[in-house]
Amino acid sequence: MGLIANILSPFTNRRSGDRACVQFSPTIVHIVTIRQNSEGRPQLTLCIRLKNATTSSATIADIVNKYKLRNTPTTMVLNQHDYQLFLMDAPNTPKDEWQDAMQWQIQEHITEPASEMVVDLFDIPASKTGAEPNRIYVAAAKKSTIEKWSHLSLNSGLKLDNITIPELSLVPLAAQLPEQSKGLGLLQLDRKGGTLLIIKQNTLYIARTIINSISLSEELTSFSAASQDEVALEVRRTMDFFAGTFDQPTINALYLLPSSQPLPGLQTALSSRLELVVKEFDIKKFIDIPTDLPKNDLIDALPAIGAALLNNKASAGG
Repeated sequence: MGLIANILSPFTNRRSGDRACVQFSPTIVHIVTIRQNSEGRPQLTLCIRLKNATTSSATIADIVNKYKLRNTPTTMVLNQHDYQLFLMDAPNTPKDEWQDAMQWQIQEHITEPASEMVVDLFDIPASKTGAEPNRIYVAAAKKSTIEKWSHLSLNSGLKLDNITIPELSLVPLAAQLPEQSKGLGLLQLDRKGGTLLIIKQNTLYIARTIINSISLSEELTSFSAASQDEVALEVRRTMDFFAGTFDQPTINALYLLPSSQPLPGLQTALSSRLELVVKEFDIKKFIDIPTDLPKNDLIDALPAIGAALLNNKASAGG
């Protein structure tokens, strides 16, 4: 996601071996690093959770200095509240004019002036029949937000070469799965809802918010049949939209990402209601994870881990 193209100058003096990611939220910063071992298997070499570190670079700089991360190639993951993502029809203009066209076309979808936004586009492969218009994802973030987080990272000694969003940063995790060439779903759900992604051949086709409203009033130890039906229906509608809109074969694999607030029986419930294989996503099958890393820290840092994977060739629409 090239949101920093006009804000930051290219970096130099890359540190070889590690790839870092800094993931911001209003009160917490995650810093992770990944490197490949001699066999080419990714290793999570650092995963640190910093509280109240978003207003000063001092704490992040301390970590950078302690673990010798200065000049390490770094990706920054935006917080979900720092951007908006829209699935829209592509403009009826040459592709090299899409950026300018969408910069102003999104004005009706946002409250801030378009001139104060940084906009990036991700096109999705057109349907085989051409019956449907080309679709693109449009990501919009305030320039001031990009500059704030970017300067915080730079002042800490990190070297940014990419800014991404959680939806895209999870695509490299899907790339590790055997079904990704034919298409799969990634679902992360907790008591308040979650996100469903449809990914095929390293391309993000759909990113949809799932509202699990019925479960909010339930006890944490239960997951009612009504809630199970609600979630299954949302997944099925999304799968059908993918197949119909993009002229794609039906997906038959759904992976459940771990959640810090899990719903008991979710895998069994979805397996029985949907005609597809539902599996738990186990990141430890693909990346070496420190044995002493707290489970919730690992779960919260999943977007950062995906973004920091070496040789990241995942994309949204190429």
